[in-house]
Amino acid sequence: NALNDPDILDHSMEFATDVVGDDVVQRTAGEALYNTLSYAVRPTLSVALGLIGGGLILTSIVAFRYANGGMGGSTVLDAQLDRAVSTSLQFIEVSGSMLEGLGKVL
Repeated sequence: NALNDPDILDHSMEFATDVVGDDVVQRTAGEALYNTLSYAVRPTLSVALGLIGGGLILTSIVAFRYANGGMGGSTVLDAQLDRAVSTSLQFIEVSGSMLEGLGKVL
């Protein structure tokens, strides 16, 4: 019944108008919204930069192998590089899946 009272309704509308029109409230709300969005995007940015870094490392390994005689896999170093490349690819695949899932959540 209180919400049907015209005096209470007028007073609440006046109060809402004062709150929305207050510069301090708008500035504080804007800063809070900006901080919330930047905090939500920051982990995504770090994952993306990590994926780029992993890709650069993988590219460097492959370029090093080509410069040293190809991708034959005939030496111990080649076998170790094969394992490193395989592990890097698995990491990139898992990280990409996580980034994709995070993108769907956001």
